[in-house]
Amino acid sequence: MRGFILGVVALVVAGLLQASPAAAQSRSNEGMGVLHRPEPRPPTDVARGGDDPLKPGETETMRAARMALQEGNTRQAVELLEIAAREGVIEANWKLGRMYADGDGVQQDKVVAYEYLRRVVQDQADGNSPDARFAADAAVTLGQYQLEGIPGVLQPHPQAAAETLRYAAAYLADGEAQYQVARLYLAGTGVAKDPIQAARWLRLAADKGQHNAQALLGSMLVKGGDILRDVARGIFWLTIAKENARPDEHWITAAYDDAVAQASQSDRALALKYLEDWLKQPRR
Repeated sequence: MRGFILGVVALVVAGLLQASPAAAQSRSNEGMGVLHRPEPRPPTDVARGGDDPLKPGETETMRAARMALQEGNTRQAVELLEIAAREGVIEANWKLGRMYADGDGVQQDKVVAYEYLRRVVQDQADGNSPDARFAADAAVTLGQYQLEGIPGVLQPHPQAAAETLRYAAAYLADGEAQYQVARLYLAGTGVAKDPIQAARWLRLAADKGQHNAQALLGSMLVKGGDILRDVARGIFWLTIAKENARPDEHWITAAYDDAVAQASQSDRALALKYLEDWLKQPRR
């Protein structure tokens, strides 16, 4: 483990120290609006749910649907998933929602996707249950639909989007949702603009490995102004984000390069120390 840590540190030292339901079609905007969920706890009370894909009480129908998907028999899988969804299997509703949202094996249909994913969120009662990961993913997609709207069916509803995303961010402790909530607070979309709150949610998401949150938090810390400036900590977060960024995410690389170029030698050295400490921490 120590060899791995030293190897990763070596890679960044140079940069731091040098420069389908039928009813769904008739849903109204009112019927597809705010999701009624428990009030989210504040960020300090967030407890991360389990990530293991345990399936207690899995039905034979759901098992058969999973096998049909593995074998590439999408039509049979959809039929079985619809049966399992009616049986109340949260994973079945989630899988159908994702398939219709992404056009994966079926014709893309955001209205049908919305209805299936909405069921997942409304049926999820325990943030620590094995199904919490399905509810978190569903809530993030629902929040995006509510934010952007669905032409001809759902008008954009920023307040509903903020409520849905905060539910996934706080109650389900989902990193992607926490990042999306932070963006809402930065822009003042559906909530009062609040950079301090945004930074708090970014930190939670960054700790979970959400690299966009790491990069955005790092940039805010380097620039200061809205939050207390901390160049070394900002470079630390930008370094981690840069290592995890996709090739097309040029803004992260640019933000990292600019921060390192303008930083003092002491800030670079302190950022390296933060990175070494981070890499020594156990990861879940």
